[in-house]
Amino acid sequence: MICDETFYHRYLNGDDAGLEALMKKYGNPLTLYIDGYLHDVHEAEDLMRNAPLMWTSFPAHLSAPISYTFPTKNRNDL
Repeated sequence: MICDETFYHRYLNGDDAGLEALMKKYGNPLTLYIDGYLHDVHEAEDLMRNAPLMWTSFPAHLSAPISYTFPTKNRNDL
């Protein structure tokens, strides 16, 4: 079974079948999730239809993996 990350990378490399697989798996749940915020299912569907255009319009540095580090306090500083 192919993982979601593979489908996404295939889509980024120009294979529309990767996007189709992701949309088939997550399209309806994501639409309903967006509808929970917008309270307008038609607007949520429109956003989902336009989502692939938004994914490819991000600059490359924004689509790279992000790592976070959180400052920690020494016990003596408390």
